[in-house]
Amino acid sequence: MKSVETNVIENLEIAKNFYRLRFFWDRTWGTPLAGNFCEIKVNNLSVPLLRRPFAFSDYNEKEKYAEIIYQKRGTATDVLSRKKSIESNVKPIENEDEDARFFISFEDDFSMEKIHILAPLGNSFYYTSDISSKQRVFAVAGGVGLGPILFAVKTSPFPALLVAGYRNETLVPKADIFQELKIKICTDDGSEGFKGTVVEYLRTSDINSNDLIVACGPLPMLKALHGFAVTRNIMCKVSMEEMMACGVGACMGCVVPCKNGKYRRVCKEGAIFDSREIVWG
Repeated sequence: MKSVETNVIENLEIAKNFYRLRFFWDRTWGTPLAGNFCEIKVNNLSVPLLRRPFAFSDYNEKEKYAEIIYQKRGTATDVLSRKKSIESNVKPIENEDEDARFFISFEDDFSMEKIHILAPLGNSFYYTSDISSKQRVFAVAGGVGLGPILFAVKTSPFPALLVAGYRNETLVPKADIFQELKIKICTDDGSEGFKGTVVEYLRTSDINSNDLIVACGPLPMLKALHGFAVTRNIMCKVSMEEMMACGVGACMGCVVPCKNGKYRRVCKEGAIFDSREIVWG
C-alpha cells in the first residue's frame, strides 16, 4: 500500500454521468489486482473531507497507468469529473448552470491535473486456491459495478464471459472498453441485448457447478445472484460496496454481517467475499 500524488492521464465520459479515469501508476507502488480498490482525495480542501473508495478497472504495467470507472453523483465525483490531463490545458468550469451545483473551486494548492491515492487496498477475486478447479468465469456487472468486473475479465485465469446489466441502452458505455472481450449486454427494457436482468440471462445459459461467478453491482443484484448460485451449486465471489471512512480497517465503518454472528470489514477482509459468507437478510 502506498500513499501517492499522481497525474491524470485521461478522464473520459463513457456513458451519461459515467467516467473512465486513467492515471499514472508506477509498478514500485504495488500491483493492483482485480478486486483491489483505491482511496482518492480529489483536493486539499475540507470539502469533501474524506477520501472516496473506487475499484480498479485496469492496470497496465508497461504503459504505467491504472484506471477506475466511476459515476458522477456527489461532491467528490463532481470534482473528479472535472479533472483533466496536463496535456489538455483546459481551465476549470465555472458555476454556469444548475448541474454544476456541486462544483468546488480548484483554487487551492492542488491542481486539476492531480489526485492523491492510497492503494492498492483489499483482496482480489482470484486470491484463493479454492477456484483452481473451475473451468469458466461468468463475470457479472451491474451499473457502476462494471469497473472491477472488467478487470476480472481481463485477468481471468479461465475463459471468461462478461455479463453486464443496465436499465436501458443510454447507460451502456459506448467507448472502447469492451474491445476484444466476450460480452453479453442485458437491459431491463430490452433496448439493447438480452431483455431482462443478469440473473434471468444466466438462467438461460449453460452455467454449471464447474464454473465461477464473480460479481459487483447493486445489493439486490448481488443477493439475487447469491440465491441463483446456491440453487445451482456454483461458487460466487462478490465485491461488496459500503461507505468507507479510513479504508484501512481502523474505523470499523464498513462492516457487513456474516455467518456465525460475525461482522467483517469490507476494506480489510474484503472487498471480495464468497457470497455464502454474507448474511443477505
